[in-house]
Amino acid sequence: MGLILGPLFLFWLAVAGLALLATAAYVAFGLSRYKAQESVWAFEIGFFFLTNTWAFAVAILSSLLYLFGDDWLSGPLALPALFIATFTVSVGGIVGVSVSDGFIRKRGIQVTY
Repeated sequence: MGLILGPLFLFWLAVAGLALLATAAYVAFGLSRYKAQESVWAFEIGFFFLTNTWAFAVAILSSLLYLFGDDWLSGPLALPALFIATFTVSVGGIVGVSVSDGFIRKRGIQVTY
């Protein structure tokens, strides 16, 4: 039984690692936009992550492909790829909002209201 479940477990562990790596890249890219700024609006970084147009597009496209894309999703890795994309933008948004306050303090960025 371990010969079957072992590789499957390692595959899903690799998928989860890829999703977390993509999430970290998404957050790092989002925060890099604010490195050079001296002041930001109090909710600017949080709103960037929560109302990002690309994140909405990825989440909606993934949902539509999952619900209506039976003709296009013929490969065995299509559904895991949709999971990775949706996981990346949703968890990336939550992580981005969570770490934005620490990022502002670490960079010494002035917060305006």
